[in-house]
Amino acid sequence: MPGPKNVLIVDDDARAAESVQSLLRQSAGIQGVIFSDIAAVLAKKGDLKADAVLLAIDESRASALLEGAAEIRQTLAVPVVFLVDESARNKFENNGTVPTSYVLEPVAARELAVVIDAAFRVNRMELRMRQIEAKMQEAQRLEGIGVMAGGIAHDFNNLLTGIFGAVTIAQQEIPAGSAVMQRLEHIERAATRGAELCHRLQAQIGRGASAMTLLSLDGLVEDAIKLARSSFKPGIALQTGFAGNLPSVRGNEAPLRQVVVNLVVNAAESIGGSGGMIRVVTFSRQLDATALAMLQFAEDSLPGDYVVVEVADSGGGVEKDNLPRIFEPNYTTKASGRGLGLAAAGRIVRKHRGGLSVESISGSGSVFRFFLPVVWAPSVTPATIAPMAVAAPSSGGTVLIVDDDESVRALAKWVVEKAGVAAVTARDGDEALRIFKANPKQFCFVLLDLTMPRVSGSEVAAALYVLRPEVPVVIITGHGEDVMLAETQPGVAEFLQKPFGPDQLRAVLRRHLPGFKRGGPANPE
Repeated sequence: MPGPKNVLIVDDDARAAESVQSLLRQSAGIQGVIFSDIAAVLAKKGDLKADAVLLAIDESRASALLEGAAEIRQTLAVPVVFLVDESARNKFENNGTVPTSYVLEPVAARELAVVIDAAFRVNRMELRMRQIEAKMQEAQRLEGIGVMAGGIAHDFNNLLTGIFGAVTIAQQEIPAGSAVMQRLEHIERAATRGAELCHRLQAQIGRGASAMTLLSLDGLVEDAIKLARSSFKPGIALQTGFAGNLPSVRGNEAPLRQVVVNLVVNAAESIGGSGGMIRVVTFSRQLDATALAMLQFAEDSLPGDYVVVEVADSGGGVEKDNLPRIFEPNYTTKASGRGLGLAAAGRIVRKHRGGLSVESISGSGSVFRFFLPVVWAPSVTPATIAPMAVAAPSSGGTVLIVDDDESVRALAKWVVEKAGVAAVTARDGDEALRIFKANPKQFCFVLLDLTMPRVSGSEVAAALYVLRPEVPVVIITGHGEDVMLAETQPGVAEFLQKPFGPDQLRAVLRRHLPGFKRGGPANPE
């Protein structure tokens, strides 16, 4: 993040606080301001500029300090990192209190720097997630919700790519068995949850990936149930019944799986904590024009054979007056719901020329059915790009990395250079074209962001194809709907969806650069 960082050090042991202050300055270039107690921090909350708080936890006063930590977190809205010994750590973990992270005393400079940097990143992500939810609420029922959410999703995907990359790099640089490794795993899990939220937003506004393939619905439903079960509260039982040997459907696997996840999660939220039953079954059914007219989102559907996913629950049901609104964005009657699941499901179903139906009686549960048209005869799969001759990385072969986000550029450059290949970065399309035109034969591969100011990635790809059509270009994008570009634009080899990590990027590079190594040097140093 730009600008100097300010960290508050709260410790009644002046000598220990000064030691931590010195470590912060030496290891991370961070200015630490010392306070003797939490009350002193809260008394000056209006005048403080803080990016994080380091709070020493004394086991003898742990309860009061933990309460104070929660107040600091709520008041200052900054991460709180505990400075603890082993016994104090066990006390707050058993108490159910979870800080942003913690550092074991005696404090090591490298561990402190890594944990503080990680805390900054987590705080940024949490702040962005709160901003996303607030903006979604403000934009309820507004026509421009798609444009707004699309921009947020793009920025959020860039942020997550940087987080995933920073975590991976840190994991390789920290000695095995370090206590920091567990903290990094916590950050990675938090970032994964952020990615799931971003995908839900993209599904809500119809910006999911567009590649269509033949699918077996039973397997897709099984996978969706595994994903959804994590949201079940104790006391919810699940019953399944798969038809087996169902005819294939044509669709995009990830969004269709999300439809089933949303329906099952909706059923679990309807049951709540009172306990109950969810039943998920699959079968096939023939629908005529009259039957299709009774479905939601089936305006473009044609009479014929359909496969059906039925999700029934024993929850509270939906009142008759509310039924017409349950598929509206942000509409929900459940305390734990956000109103995104059913609306997103409807958009995805419409794109696949399917339909949805719901039967519900208040107090007696609900039955949702998800219909998809059958593909009986083998059909031609969507056109794929023929393999093209590529400029293999040899002496002088360089990868050009183009993205307007610094964290994405840094991650990609690190991956490429660790594999022994030279890399050059560009901040936008104009700079990329200047660099490439100066020495076109230097480059063997281009990694290109699609959404950039002034000159778009699409325009850059077209210009590069004219200059050197044999150089593969991989588009990186945070918008799933932009996948179509990778299937149609000359010179574009494929796409890489944000957020991505080092492993996904290495896999792409190996596919298009025959000389690219599987990994970096054995010793990253």
